[in-house]
Amino acid sequence: MQLPVLFLAAAGALGLSFERPLASGHLNFCGNIRRFDISLDQPMDLGTAKGVAFELKCADPSIVENIWLLFKSGNGYYRAAAAKPVEAGAWTPTEVFKSDVRLYHWNTHVSLWELVKQPAESDLPDWSRIEAFQVVVAIDIDGTSADASVSARNFRPIMTGESHAKAVPPKRRLEPLPGERRLLCTHVWGIDHDWEGTCRMLSRYRITDISPLIAHGGYAYYKSRFGLTHPLVGEYGDALRLCVGACHKYGMKCHPRRSCWSLGQRVPPEMLERFRNAGRLQVDFKGADGAWLCPTHPDNVQREIDGMIELAEAGADGIMIDFFRYPNANYCFCARCRGLLEKKIGRKVEPWPQAVRSDPALAEEWSHFRCDTLSEVFAAVSRKVRTAAPGLELSAAVSATVKGAIGRGQDWPRWCREGGLDVLYPMCYYSTAKMLARDLPALQEAVAGTRTKLSPMIAFASGDIPFVEPAELAREIEVLRKRGIRDLAFFRLQEYAPQCLEAVFGSSRKMEH
Repeated sequence: MQLPVLFLAAAGALGLSFERPLASGHLNFCGNIRRFDISLDQPMDLGTAKGVAFELKCADPSIVENIWLLFKSGNGYYRAAAAKPVEAGAWTPTEVFKSDVRLYHWNTHVSLWELVKQPAESDLPDWSRIEAFQVVVAIDIDGTSADASVSARNFRPIMTGESHAKAVPPKRRLEPLPGERRLLCTHVWGIDHDWEGTCRMLSRYRITDISPLIAHGGYAYYKSRFGLTHPLVGEYGDALRLCVGACHKYGMKCHPRRSCWSLGQRVPPEMLERFRNAGRLQVDFKGADGAWLCPTHPDNVQREIDGMIELAEAGADGIMIDFFRYPNANYCFCARCRGLLEKKIGRKVEPWPQAVRSDPALAEEWSHFRCDTLSEVFAAVSRKVRTAAPGLELSAAVSATVKGAIGRGQDWPRWCREGGLDVLYPMCYYSTAKMLARDLPALQEAVAGTRTKLSPMIAFASGDIPFVEPAELAREIEVLRKRGIRDLAFFRLQEYAPQCLEAVFGSSRKMEH
């Protein structure tokens, strides 16, 4: 729920100065991110200014990890880091400079190549018409119950000739470790639908492995014998073969990522109806069909096996399995799952499905049933894929905590113990190194004694996390290295990913072919 924002009446475009806070409190909450909007009655003109100065106040700065200021102009958001307040409850002068601002909005026509360099004017806002600001605050997850109230006031342009102290976090350049793997997860097409250019660019940052999302939402983004080929394949080409070819040309390995069970939100109605009539869809607690395939249906299991073998046949070096879970605790309550549960526990379940939640003992048996179902299917898939493609690396993107995984039927510690996985990629999409350091020991304990290599996947950006600053990303990498984890995995390739790679690692031109 969005709380009210304090708006100010009639303000001049230049020399804008307010004596009371424009906004206060965490108006929007998303994960460990607080953000609030500051609308302007009239656009602010920063055309001849160096940047914008304002004041921030925070009730408890100790739980604030990062603060960013976003400029809104037209349909885009443009962002730069801001220094966080030091003293609790005190107004702190803050400055953000235009030279540090980068395009933030991901849905843009701007070529991503340009964002590796100093941005062109077309990549930046119309400085004469800044329509609003947004203050984004990243909070330490351990402090979410504390008072994270933030206020902002006195926004004004910094004019040419004004003295100021520019507080910019230093760039941290990390040297590669011998034999270090750097895997980058991407979406389907690479940058500008150009896998050749994308791999050439990424090779400069010593990216060694790429995992493109190649089958998702009921579609295959390549010419598939077993699934529905996406119409864009006709326009942009076979994404699987283009990516594999470009990766191998630039000395990288390709691990196409397959999204399992989920049919996505844009599944063609005729496909959904066909699966519904065949009894292949998951059913929720209220009896409604969902857009996920049930893992207890033999045809659904075979569909996943066929799809993975098809990836191996295209020359993939490995396969990353994703979404190998239930969507949430509301699935699956189909008649087939009921029958299998009753067979396993040796008694009827009445009333169905209410008894699964009203009886604590049965609820635990239900949780074990879901985990066992997916684990047994995973073992079968792993065996058949390895038989068909010996030497293929099999990996999985999984929930970052064991508890969260079990809640979705994803008992990945068991998959590791049974030898089904070569590499485990917990999705550690955190905005701070402190959060990663907190969860990492439990992950290492869960895979200890198995042959599975642990490689936590850290994020440039994902979902709730709008952007991880390069300095914080470097600290996350150092956390991994201190715990003995040498290989790196990143999610995902977006506009600012090359900026992060450049800032953290620097580029190596000699790796271009």
